[in-house]
Amino acid sequence: MLAVTLALLFISLVAFLIIGSLNAGAMKTREDMFSAAARLDRFQIARTTLAANVAISGGIQWFLVQGSTTGLAIIIWGPIAVLIGMYLNAMFVDRYAPAAFFEKYSSFATLTRDLFGGRLASGVVLAITSLGSLTILLVEIYVGVAALQIFFPQVSAAGLGATSVVVGAVTVYAVLGGLLGIVRNDWMQNALIMSVGVVVVLVFFSGGGQSAATDGAPPFRPEFAPIPLELIVWLVVVNLFFIPTQLRFWQVAGSAENREAFVRGYKRAGVQTALLWAMLAIVGYALLHYLGHPFSTLDGLLRELVARQGDIVVNVSFGLITIAAFAALVSTADSAIISLAQCVSDVVAPKSSSIWLQRGIVAAVGVVTLLLYAGIFGLLGTRFIDVFSSAFSLFILIAPMVCMAMMRPEIGHSKLFQYVSLAGLLAALSVVLLSTYTSVPHLPSPLWAGSIGFAISLVSAVVGFLVARAQKAPADA
Repeated sequence: MLAVTLALLFISLVAFLIIGSLNAGAMKTREDMFSAAARLDRFQIARTTLAANVAISGGIQWFLVQGSTTGLAIIIWGPIAVLIGMYLNAMFVDRYAPAAFFEKYSSFATLTRDLFGGRLASGVVLAITSLGSLTILLVEIYVGVAALQIFFPQVSAAGLGATSVVVGAVTVYAVLGGLLGIVRNDWMQNALIMSVGVVVVLVFFSGGGQSAATDGAPPFRPEFAPIPLELIVWLVVVNLFFIPTQLRFWQVAGSAENREAFVRGYKRAGVQTALLWAMLAIVGYALLHYLGHPFSTLDGLLRELVARQGDIVVNVSFGLITIAAFAALVSTADSAIISLAQCVSDVVAPKSSSIWLQRGIVAAVGVVTLLLYAGIFGLLGTRFIDVFSSAFSLFILIAPMVCMAMMRPEIGHSKLFQYVSLAGLLAALSVVLLSTYTSVPHLPSPLWAGSIGFAISLVSAVVGFLVARAQKAPADA
């Protein structure tokens, strides 16, 4: 079972490299590298958005292996929340995103520079969204290395060997094929992920659903407790405001043929993402009953399946889940690398169109990420995964400021609006980071902290908006 799965993993990685590199010879300019020369149609938009969203920050683990009350609540409400959130995001972009963004090559870096006049606010917003994207990338690397440890127990999670395999594969075809190469890979990655939902469930039910548990314990029966209020609030806030503040979101938007193509493709991706997450939830629920107990991590599930090899359901589940998990993390990691590289390019070389310089920047982002991962994990160990919860909060905290600047561009350029919003943002960041990384008493849980931090950012942005508008009114008169 291990040998076959490892061979299939190797074949899939080679396929990713080949497909992702097919466009290498056609890339001549910066626009080719980072925006596919603005020629992505709605089907490509949907495909690449689905691939990037499925595994975001290791999120595939929620739907495959969570059996706790919280996990079940996410399984039930997650697909609904993401569908509503993505549709509302598409509607917001359709109404408020600058028309020029879809008429010429652009990115989140250039968008924030336009929104805030290139002042301190644009730098802060860009730094926060870049840090959030980097965090997502680091967590994906962790998931990949943890899966490799199933095959090679001697692998160190902080070592450069296995980590280089995970980072190197996506960096190589991102360097060669750019965004279009990544988009072309997404169809294959999506197919591998979907295979889990289709094949594993069919095999499970064809086997009669007989439990593989051997300890004689009674079947595991999860409790369907009422969904916690903090989780409802967190799901709503994250799905409404998390995705539109990602570098990747605006990179794809700037790469669309036009506004209509992006909006239609993004709505299509919302439906597909919700369906796929629901399918993975069914897999998780089936495995939960088949194995007899829940799992909190993907590598924990894979180790359990290895220990029970010989059973047809276990063998098929192990192979497909491993391959699909790698496809999911690769699809998120390559998106993060190319969008971070575009951000770096827009900051350090905004006027250069040299394709070799852009390729060098993509490669440098991959190398720096590799070194950062090894250093951070070597220093913090398993505490590193704590950044997972705050990564979402970092993204959503900047959403009110960005959204209001889009709705009223003249207010976005107001120094008063920017300073009031940044003061609230600083207070919100303090709440989130203290709640996540310290044990100070009376602080809210990370879920509540993210929601409370968002509320602080929202109130400060609204106050700044109203004050700036009141100040502008007499001046206009």
